[in-house]
Order: sequence, then structure tokens, then C-alpha cells
Amino acid sequence: MRVVAMFMHDPAVSVAALRHATCCYNARRNHAAARCRADGRLRAGRAKNDQQHTMPAHAERRVVAQRVPASRAAAMRVAQPGQPARPPGSRPACPGGAMRTATALMHDPAVTEAPPPGTLIAGRYARAADYRVRRPCGTHDWLITVTHAGAGRYRHAAAACECHAGDVVVLAPGTPHDYATADDRWEFSWAHFTPRPGWSAWLSLPATAPGLHHQHSSGSAWQRIEGASARLVHDSQRGGVLHEELALNALEELLILLSRHAAQADRQLDPRVAATLERLSTSLAGPLSVAALASAVATSPSRLAHLFRAQIGEPITRTHLKLRLRHAARLLELTPRSVDEIAGEVGFASAFYFTRQFRAWYGQSPTAYRRAARQRTGPPAHQPASAD
Repeated sequence: MRVVAMFMHDPAVSVAALRHATCCYNARRNHAAARCRADGRLRAGRAKNDQQHTMPAHAERRVVAQRVPASRAAAMRVAQPGQPARPPGSRPACPGGAMRTATALMHDPAVTEAPPPGTLIAGRYARAADYRVRRPCGTHDWLITVTHAGAGRYRHAAAACECHAGDVVVLAPGTPHDYATADDRWEFSWAHFTPRPGWSAWLSLPATAPGLHHQHSSGSAWQRIEGASARLVHDSQRGGVLHEELALNALEELLILLSRHAAQADRQLDPRVAATLERLSTSLAGPLSVAALASAVATSPSRLAHLFRAQIGEPITRTHLKLRLRHAARLLELTPRSVDEIAGEVGFASAFYFTRQFRAWYGQSPTAYRRAARQRTGPPAHQPASAD
């Protein structure tokens, strides 16, 4: 503008030059104004956009919680202002639930709290009709129950079952469960436990429903299961490291018995064949006649022999001999008893005949077998006598 005013007072400047200078000045001014307007609109638009997308902190937390998948939302612990976050793993994640569902379950008086994981806790209850345990999120450890009398019922998202005397139920960690007395009375043993590393094979049980195994036993198999559960409860409630080890041994025996029963069920053995096998394995002190075995399962000797060979793959007498010699081999490995004593314990009246049968089966005499076993494991307390 100063330049234009100077041109206006300069007599040497023509009117055309003055007009050209004015046009250039106006063009530059209009261009600068347009840029200012454009920048203003841009800043206003950004401010408006920021205002639209800004929300209070509590609303932002609500949106984040809604976007988290349901399977992860139950496991998350969002810290409120001024409150520390709950450490992960403090409660099992509820399958299919969200944070508000897990919070509601924590304050639900109908939900039964589980014992802390990592400890072996066992007991035996006799409960009336009003007894009920409900854990929608399951527990961090394994739970096993053995029904001795009365009846109980289990409810699961995928199945429901009733338990009577001889029934065992195993629940995996994190399995939602709801069990109660199904009749006027329910007497059962229970144990919460964390398995040892070597137990994984025994816990690979067929699932009645996801995370739930239900098995029924009878006869001598049930007697062993009931005895193991009684020792488990007795030793777990007594103090000391040795009693804890005894309780864990009883629990391991219980799981092995369940695993063996499940394996036999998978083979779909005829009940008469299964009962015969059980009697053969518990009667090692002498020979058993096929007629006596057939009478015990209410069938004819020829029918039992045919069924046994078809399902086991060998005759009854050969299976019994194999079991007796296997027991004799264990006695040779682990005890200082003489060969004569071991022969009599497994039902052989003659040590010479026992030695001949043992050599035919294991390829060496009992003395040579024991010597080889001692080289692997060390000698016993005193040297046994030999009869061969």
C-alpha cells in the first residue's frame, strides 16, 4: 500500500503503471485472504472432529469392555481409578461369560467357593436332601467323587447324570458343575487335587460330557476302588509328609483303577470274560479249572473257553500261567525269598517244574533271572538260597 501511495504522488509515474501496481496488490491480498479462510476452516473441522470423538473415561472403558471377546472378557481384570488390578488367575474364567457375569457370580450366594488349588483335600460326606454345590466357573484343580450309598445328581451344560453306589465322577479344571443330593441321602467321598506329572495317562479318561467322566464299577473292582478312596480320605486328614505321600499313593491307585476299567470298557469285553480275568489275576496261588470258572459266571465250560479265546486271544490256562509266572518274576526281583518259596506262592508244588516252566517262558532259569535283575537294581538285604 505504501508503494501504491508513493506511485500516486510521483509525477513521473503514468496512470497505466499506477493501475498495474494496484491490480498486483489486490491480487496478492485476495490470495492471502483465501489461504487464511482455508486454514481457518481446516482448524475448525479438526476441532469439531476431536470434540465428536472425545468421551468421558467411564464411557471409554465401557466401549472397550464391549469390544473384548466374551472368552477374554471374563479373564480380564480392569482396574478402576484408585483401585489396583486384580491379579490374573485369581478366579477361573467363566466359559461364555463377560466381566459383569463373573462379578455377579462372585457375589451370588448360591455359588459354592472352591478350595485353594495346589493342595490335596479329601473327605467323606453323608448329606441330606438339601445339599447342593454350584460352581458355574468350575475350579482350578481336579475333583473326584466316589458314591458309597444313596444317590446324587450332576448337572452339566451338555449332560446330566445320577450317581449311585459304585459310581465315580471325575471333573477336569474349569468344568462348570452343579451337583446335589438326588434322594433323601447321599454318602460320598471327594478329593480336590493337582495331579503329579506322571498322572496324565491315568487322567486321559473318556468324557461323558466335556470335562466330566462318569464310571460305574462293581464286584472286586469296586471293592478296590472303595478301599483306595477310604485310604485317601484317612491319610489326607492326618498331618505329616509321610501321610500326605500315602494319600497321594491311594489317589494314584484310584486313578489307575479307573483307567484300567475304562480301557476294558473300550475293549467291550463280555462281562463273563471280564469276571474270569479278574478272578485269574486274584487267584495266583494255585491252578483253577475251567469248569469252576464257568460255574462262577453261570455258563458252560465250552462256551466260556470259546468267548475267552475269541476276546483275549489265548486259552484260559495259558493266561493264568502267564499271570502266575509274571508274579513270580516280580518276587525274584524284589524279595530275598528262595526259589522254593516263590514256587509254592504261585501255586507250583515242585520247584523243579516251576523252574522248567519259568525257563520256557523267560528263556533263563529263576536264578539267572534274579542275578540279571540284581545287576540292574542292586542286591537285596541278604542272599537267598537257590533250588535250581
